Amino acid sequence: MQKIVTIFLVLFYLTGCSVSKPLIQNNTIKKSINGSNVELNELVGQNITANSFLIQKAEVDVSEQGEKQRFIASVKFNKPDSFLISVRSTTGIEAVRIFTTKDTILINDRINRTFFYGNRKAAEKKYGVSSVLFPVLLGDVVVSDKSETTFYKCENDLITLSSFVEGIRLDYLISCENLRTAEISLTREISSKPVVLKFNDFGKVSDFIFAERVGITDFNNIDFINVRFSKIEVPWDGNMVFVPGSNYERIEIK
Repeated sequence: MQKIVTIFLVLFYLTGCSVSKPLIQNNTIKKSINGSNVELNELVGQNITANSFLIQKAEVDVSEQGEKQRFIASVKFNKPDSFLISVRSTTGIEAVRIFTTKDTILINDRINRTFFYGNRKAAEKKYGVSSVLFPVLLGDVVVSDKSETTFYKCENDLITLSSFVEGIRLDYLISCENLRTAEISLTREISSKPVVLKFNDFGKVSDFIFAERVGITDFNNIDFINVRFSKIEVPWDGNMVFVPGSNYERIEIK
């Protein structure tokens, strides 16, 4: 169960209503041209996590040492920091339900009938994840509050941007075509091999550009993780319900 939780915490851990709709493949208008400057505020203004949202379906394929697994997840996010994640098998049986805020994490392991609870710091230590990772998975631009750069130049149809957040270096390649991230390299230490995220199949949801497919390589000895998002609602106005499993064993995350 820990491997499943780790993967989904990496994918979904912190960091008026529209109708639910699939991604619309309609995003070819250039917003910036080579040689022009783009304001940081304009890039950050494209961030999905600036809004509450609902991802009704995320298909996750994992390949590790020749073995392949597939999971299905749904994700609810309420600003500023609350996530509710349901992880299911491809047959629809829920295996894990995770609720997180900036202070708390609660996990129902339905397979082993265990309820885990603890704080964010303990979860980050146990599972090796950081609150910066979820916005990064969506391609959002995450910068330090101390960043002094306010303009970035579009060159060769790409904008390059680097930032340091919570001890992690983030190197972005951002498309001048839609001002959304095409690739991110994430490095914890200078000598470590970066985790690379590549974004493809961009579409439009309400007024936001969203990558439908994300590929992740070089994470925790896993060969690759592929994520396909669909049925996304943003902005979203709904409720979250998490009920600790009845008669489950209770274990504190330390």
